[in-house]
Amino acid sequence: MNTFELPDGVLHALLGLLSPAELASMRAVCKSLRDAAGDEALWLQHCLSLGLGLDVDKADARSKSAFACFVKHARRRCSECMRPTPYEFLLLRVRLCEHCERAHPHKYGMATRAQLTHERSGLALLSGTQRDDLFRQLASLKLAGFEWFVRDQVLRRAEEWHMSSTGEGADATDGEDCSAGTESSCDFAAKEGLCTPATLHLVGDGDGDGDGAAGERRGGDMRRAALREEHKERKRRVKAEQRAKRQGATPPSAAARPSAAPRAPPRSKRLPVRQHRQCAQPQAWEAQFRQLEERFGTGLAGLSGLSLASE
Repeated sequence: MNTFELPDGVLHALLGLLSPAELASMRAVCKSLRDAAGDEALWLQHCLSLGLGLDVDKADARSKSAFACFVKHARRRCSECMRPTPYEFLLLRVRLCEHCERAHPHKYGMATRAQLTHERSGLALLSGTQRDDLFRQLASLKLAGFEWFVRDQVLRRAEEWHMSSTGEGADATDGEDCSAGTESSCDFAAKEGLCTPATLHLVGDGDGDGDGAAGERRGGDMRRAALREEHKERKRRVKAEQRAKRQGATPPSAAARPSAAPRAPPRSKRLPVRQHRQCAQPQAWEAQFRQLEERFGTGLAGLSGLSLASE
């Protein structure tokens, strides 16, 4: 059966089972469902469940509707905890309460440009011109004489810019390689005389080939025999040292070794006085952070980007 063929009472009962979000989605389907889902009785039920009252003092008829009352309440809710709040986070233009701002520092934490540039992040991989363009495009907040940005927003945008720039560089390199021609690097090197083709010598029936293979085998046998003798000599030396140690005598290897002169401890190189003074002086971002801590407390605990939202 088609939805539009349902009786009004049945359709109204089905729509009454939906949540406010689902009911708002039904309003966007078509004109008929918009009228059916915009029934005052449906939205009045949701308003009463939340303890909302209609503002009947205003002359505007639209403000007296239950749907407008619910929408006004929904716009006042915090984007994290969904509780009504009079504050708005200015940099992101979202409703936010004080508790959620403190509970989500990774998402709503703010920092100045000097602090963001000093941090080890994707922002340090961008050039100076790219940083200027990046900060120019992002929303900022003037507070206490400084310009503040959302740290998470800046770092994510910097990472995207860096990935896009590296991808374009890789594409350009691939294009140059493809346009170089069909001649391979090995053919080019052989043509220019940079390398010679390797020749594979096979053992054949000829006398020269047989003598070469026999010589290689004799050389391998001699090397293996020398390694075995060296291993035996090392074992004999270790056993002699262990035997002398058990008997209390000086090991032959230690007696044969000359005593090395004691090394003097390495002298520590002192930094120049000018460099010591430069290290002692705080950098620009450190002086700025100390100044901000005097204003907002230790760790910038009193810093907030909230403001009373305009109705």
